Amino acid sequence: MRRKTKRSTIAGLTVSLCLVAAQASAWDFRVINSSGDSVKVNCSTTNITDWPANGETKDYSCSGGTAFVQRPGGNPEYDIPNDCGSNEIKATTVTAGDSADTLSLAHQCVSS
Repeated sequence: MRRKTKRSTIAGLTVSLCLVAAQASAWDFRVINSSGDSVKVNCSTTNITDWPANGETKDYSCSGGTAFVQRPGGNPEYDIPNDCGSNEIKATTVTAGDSADTLSLAHQCVSS
């Protein structure tokens, strides 16, 4: 009886750890677009590629990798960091930069 209980416990812990590890590789973020134009939002590992319009706020999920925003037809890509604590998401406000191809980003961690 004890041997079966140990196996069940080990199996249960293994499954739990796998679920936690899978969940840790995905992260959520929010983009608040105040740039005066649409911006491209993407994730390097998930095919998001969305274009929220000026004044829109949208939530996204990225499966690891790097999330970024950029101006339409513009360069460079601006990274959105994944550095918030548990039960928080990164909220990034995007505004126009000093020149036509630039953006300014303000980041904060907010409750999810």
